Amino acid sequence: MTRRALAGLLACALAAFAACGPSWEPGELARYEDGVITSADLDRHLRTLPPEQRRPPDGQPLQPWLEERLFEVFSGRVLANTTEAEEAARAEAFELDVARAVDQQLARRWLQRHNAEFELTSEEIAAEFERFAPQMRSPERRVFRSLSLAAGEAELDERCDEAGRLAERARGGESFAALVREHSESANARIGGQVGPVERSQLRGEAARVVFALDQGEISHPVRTPNGCFVFFVEQIHPAIEPELALVQSDLAQMLAERKRAEWKLGLVRDAAEETGIELPEWLAQGRLPDLSAIDSDAVVLETGERAFLGRELVQMVRRSGPEEGIDRLQASVLAAAFARSAPDVASVVQEQQRRAQLTRAAQEALFERAVAEAPADELEALYAERRDELLTDARIELQAFLWPIQPGEPTRSLARPQEFLAAVTQQSDPDTVDRVWERLGAGGRTVSLPETAVRELERTTPQLKEMLATELTEGAWLGPHRMGNEIAVARIVRYLEPRQLSYVEASSRLRQLWFEQNRESVETSLRQELGERFGFVVRQVRAETLGELLAAVQDSGQGAGEVPANPDAP
Repeated sequence: MTRRALAGLLACALAAFAACGPSWEPGELARYEDGVITSADLDRHLRTLPPEQRRPPDGQPLQPWLEERLFEVFSGRVLANTTEAEEAARAEAFELDVARAVDQQLARRWLQRHNAEFELTSEEIAAEFERFAPQMRSPERRVFRSLSLAAGEAELDERCDEAGRLAERARGGESFAALVREHSESANARIGGQVGPVERSQLRGEAARVVFALDQGEISHPVRTPNGCFVFFVEQIHPAIEPELALVQSDLAQMLAERKRAEWKLGLVRDAAEETGIELPEWLAQGRLPDLSAIDSDAVVLETGERAFLGRELVQMVRRSGPEEGIDRLQASVLAAAFARSAPDVASVVQEQQRRAQLTRAAQEALFERAVAEAPADELEALYAERRDELLTDARIELQAFLWPIQPGEPTRSLARPQEFLAAVTQQSDPDTVDRVWERLGAGGRTVSLPETAVRELERTTPQLKEMLATELTEGAWLGPHRMGNEIAVARIVRYLEPRQLSYVEASSRLRQLWFEQNRESVETSLRQELGERFGFVVRQVRAETLGELLAAVQDSGQGAGEVPANPDAP
């Protein structure tokens, strides 16, 4: 089960918990073992909810809505004191979770205290547009195929005549790609001579002039060069795109506002560090991450008085949630330290609130974990029989990648060595041959070994590989060449494990998740009943149609106005 598995637990009180008692005190709305919930408690709870939840929905009776709210107060109090919560508090990660939640809350309060409004003028947005227009402008790009017949000066006429005959055959209906594979002498002949999409600036000489003069679907006449004769066929034309301010204005405004706010926040972090005597690393003061590979895992990268962050924690945060989350987490700790220094009493209250919230959440998760662990075996077996075709392992793959940098302005020539390498290694399966070919053709390139990983996970963590993996995968097969950022990649599948059906034992965890999805409502109802009975939870029954009528009915005439919940629409 995940940490979110119990998000909806204890959503409402059951009518079975409600009872009429002759000895209710003024202002009391509910009771449980060793505790009561008053109208003032309800008021405080309502203020924590979104405005739309502070009143019963139109058409819904008051009492069920009231019992839901009171049960939320009740469960939040008692779960933090259960044995399940005590066990959770002993876990190593518990205090880290509390510290993270406290830092976020205190940092938010510090930012609210120093809140600033960022007004954007049309001139600023226009200037931002001018700044980014070149990056948003997309020149015309083309996808084409080329047929190459190499020749020296003596054979050039004869070879160009041959190229002309092949071009006529293509105009007559034969596949240009098939003719390239059969007759072309270029490095990319095995993939039909395809190149692109490319901009005109990425081609040189006659290739640029001819390719960008053809219409889509048109085949050129033979083009003579000192190295031989070429025929070009334009498959696709992607027209140039000019940015328009009206189309991107809202996006630019949002980007500009976010940048201003990030700069404002970074300034607050520097000021907070100076006020509290926290020594900021230079990279954090600049709002950027250091080279993670150079970080000492046991070294302290930031100390805020209450909290010391080790190198390994920063690396884990970045790998788990991304670089922005890593920076935000450290900045929050600095801002939280400044708030705690300026308002220690409030910080202490927040600390206690967040600790109770974490205990409550952990107890809720433990209750659900127990319920799922006790799922009836016969129901799980029936579910396995019904869904077994869906219960499969992930396909797993191990790759060895060979990468060459793309030379600026020469995408076609940059393909030459990867294609020659691929042509050479696919003829031999001997790994020693691969090494020898790499020694000959790998100058300026690099190799990367990717350990055995689930294909789905590899596509998620390395999106550049997704296109390369979108083919039939077999052990020993070669993939590519494909563009990966500023490199051309060819990869060999060292090991491939196809998905297989999980046994009942292997599928146990997944089966319990499926069982929970099917039985969530009944599980929640059972746990609500158990918790209510365990702590003797009862709700006062009052005949009233509105919240105001109910509050008036439970109040004593001498009760102070402070016991009456305030306007539910109040912030």
